Amino acid sequence: MEKWEQAWPIILTLLIAGGCGGLIVGIREKSSYPLTVPFWGREYNLGILGDIATGMATAVAIVCVGGALMGQPFEDVSHQSVGFVRLSAFGILAGVAGFKLLSDLSGKFANQLSAQEDKIEEIDEKVDKIQALNEALREAGLLRAQGKHMEAALYYERALHIDQNNEEAQIGFAVARSFIDEPNHYSLAIDLLQQVIQRHPTSGRAYYNLACLEYLAKKDKAVVLRDLGNAVKHAPRYRVFALHDQDLAPLKNDPEFKAIIVS
Repeated sequence: MEKWEQAWPIILTLLIAGGCGGLIVGIREKSSYPLTVPFWGREYNLGILGDIATGMATAVAIVCVGGALMGQPFEDVSHQSVGFVRLSAFGILAGVAGFKLLSDLSGKFANQLSAQEDKIEEIDEKVDKIQALNEALREAGLLRAQGKHMEAALYYERALHIDQNNEEAQIGFAVARSFIDEPNHYSLAIDLLQQVIQRHPTSGRAYYNLACLEYLAKKDKAVVLRDLGNAVKHAPRYRVFALHDQDLAPLKNDPEFKAIIVS
């Protein structure tokens, strides 16, 4: 009790002086600390009162921490010959320094938090994009399997709107268009696949579908076999595909075709 009676004038002086320091910095920097009510999530802007309270708290905290670090308990300060004016000046300086330190720390924390939120938002957008792309490709594949090529082409087109460089969507759209009964549908699909190969020059899948469409479009056999050879070169599994593909069935006994398949 005696220690408290000795210390409370110092605490009161520090609170008043620290509050003045916080007020000075708050006015100069036009800043104010909001009060957030726990569990409610509500935030109240205290304005000048927030600046004063921040200065008061930081002034007392600096004295307490400084005293502890120097082995000087807070209550023992009362035994020192510290004049009121000197203590007030120290309190103001402590309030200013604490306010500035807290402002810098809160600013850095706010910037870091904002950067993290931006990263999280970017990741969420990428995840949503990938999910939408996969859903469109899955639906397109199911429709193609059911022979609904017009509908499949629409879903492939939707996938391309999400990611215009997606190889599966590009090839799927071209192949689906080749099944749609319209003028020059093979030629249009061939043009699309040639564009895919320009973007993905090692795509065995694009070369294979191109060779099949070229054969169906009655292109020169040399052109067909060239592209079939590129398909096998980049993806050897198309040797097996070519042997069982009805589109290429008339070529099965062709010596050049056999040379590509067994090479």
